[in-house]
Formats: sequence, C-alpha cells, structure tokens
Amino acid sequence: ASVDRLGALVDDVLDLTREDDSVARGTVDLELAAGAAAEAVAPAAQAKRIELAVEVQGSAGIIQGDARRIRQTVEHLLRHAVAGTPDKGRVLLHIDGSTGGARIVVSDNGPGMAKKLADKAFERFAQPGISRDGDRALGLGLPLAKQFVEAHGGTIELISEPGQGTMVIVELPRA
Repeated sequence: ASVDRLGALVDDVLDLTREDDSVARGTVDLELAAGAAAEAVAPAAQAKRIELAVEVQGSAGIIQGDARRIRQTVEHLLRHAVAGTPDKGRVLLHIDGSTGGARIVVSDNGPGMAKKLADKAFERFAQPGISRDGDRALGLGLPLAKQFVEAHGGTIELISEPGQGTMVIVELPRA
C-alpha cells in the first residue's frame, strides 16, 4: 500500500510539472467516473466514520474528455473533503448537468477554511502538511483538480468559511 501511495504521489508531481495540458478526448459517463472515485475514497471515509453520500442526477449524463482525469479530479476533491472533515462528519458528492455542461459539487461539514488559506487552495505546493492553527492542510490534490478541470475547458471554485464547511464547484462543458 505504501509503494502504491508513493507511486501515486510521484505521478501527481509529474502531472503538476507537465507543460502539456492536453487531455485525451472520449466519452465520459459522469456517473461511472463519480462512482469509481467514491469507491476509491470510501475506505478513508469509513476509517473516520464519515458518511460519504453520492447524489447523481439524471441530468449529469455524458461529457467529452479524459475519463481517467475526470475520475482523478473527483477523487482529489473527495480526498480533500475527507481529510478536512472530522470523525463522524459528512461529505457529499453531487453531480448534475444541463444541455450546456455538467456540474460536480463536493461539500463537507468540516471546520471550513480561513479566507487566507482558501485563497491559496489551488496554488501548487501552497501549504503541505498540517498548519499550526489547525486549518486543513493543502497538498497536491486541489492544484491537480484545477489543472485537469481547466484542461477540459471548465472552471473550479472553492467556497469556505470557518465553522461552515467547504464546497468545491466544478463546471465542465459538454463539448
């Protein structure tokens, strides 16, 4: 397990340093991608007794993009939420869409993030490790999610307030 985790970390660092942001284009079923990401994160959530709820609306549908990168994006967002949520908390993955695009929302009922930390959430290597004041640590997951979303022509936004939890909203175009 340690070797797999180290290998994944090396892959993440390599992904962040790549100059080429192109992604493979194919049909991506968002329900399948979200399900695979949630399954990958479920053991970490269970270890903290966190309720991991998945809501996929029928409107989520299909987008054009790289299925592996979309799954990784959702997984990074879920791992960030689980890491920042205390034991017995709740993390929600919600996916829906419209004719123009799809939306992925990951929210948690954790302690939230101070504005200063939230503003740096998508910066590469912004704040590895645990901060002194107990705020959630930032690592590679959110910068990678941003890179993958933007490579698909989408947008990503983090909304957080101390004591109110955190929500990340991803908007992806259909074509």
